[in-house]
This record gives sequence, C-alpha cells and structure tokens, in this order.
Amino acid sequence: MLWQIASAIVKSSQEVCAISNETVTSERYVAILEQFVATQQVLEDRPRTEWFMQDGARPHRTEQVFRFLDEYFGNRVIALEYPKFTGAGMDWPPYSPDLTPCDYILWGTLKDIVYPKHSATLDELESAICVACESISVETVRNVMANFILRLRHLCCANGEHFENIVM
Repeated sequence: MLWQIASAIVKSSQEVCAISNETVTSERYVAILEQFVATQQVLEDRPRTEWFMQDGARPHRTEQVFRFLDEYFGNRVIALEYPKFTGAGMDWPPYSPDLTPCDYILWGTLKDIVYPKHSATLDELESAICVACESISVETVRNVMANFILRLRHLCCANGEHFENIVM
C-alpha cells in the first residue's frame, strides 16, 4: 500500500534525516531507491504488495530508474511516463500536489518549525531540518496517511479531476 513508504520512514526514523549536497542525478536516485528497497526488505516479512509513487522530476524518469522500479514494483508504480516505458503501472496524474503527503503537509510543517530558528550556517539549517523531521510523531504520520486515503477517495469521486474545493 502507498502509506507503507511513510510508515517505513517512521519505523527507521534514525535513518530518515540524511541530507546530501549532491545533485540528484538518475544514478544517485537509483542508489537512494536501492537503499530504500533494502531497508524495506529487512523491515517487512511478507509479500510485496505496496505501490510506489513518484513525481515527474527529470532524474526520476530515465530508463535506468524505470528498469529498477519495474524489477522491484512491477505494475505497482504511479509515475510520469512509467506506463509508456513498461506498459504497466499508472501515469502520474497531472497537477496533483493534492495527492502527495509531502506537498500537502510535510513541507509546510517543516517550514513552520525550521524558519523561526534563523539558521546562520548550512550545518545549522541541516540540523534544524533533522530535528524537525524527528519531531513528527507516529500519530501525526498515521493521521496524514488516513487523510491521504480520504484524498484518494475524493479523487475517485471527482473522476480524477481537482477536488481541493472540498474541505477535509
């Protein structure tokens, strides 16, 4: 299920805050995915049923990335251009930040916690971001994921159209 990605982050919270100054290339992104999948395999003792969802950033849409996603997730991928490459999965819906928990809750929450600290150096900023990430409770993540499921239901009822005019 989609929420397992967020739950995996909570389960391994000591590893969540890894800030890198490297540009995210296709190769770097695959390395990040490999680490994520390896962690999932250690944490989960059951058949793979989760779906993987990613946005349409250019480094996420290369043959190398799609090959990796196809090998691990098969048709359980929601990603821009993925169906065109593999013939399976689902295309990332256009204009869909309302689907992504990081877009509708995480970035605003982190900004509210980190900005008031007025970090003077990059190291201080990175530390503040890590502390903010670690301060997000398991209960908050559960609530966000429950809301995510509700958002998916609204999306289905709206036939894939925008639904942000609905108060949630």
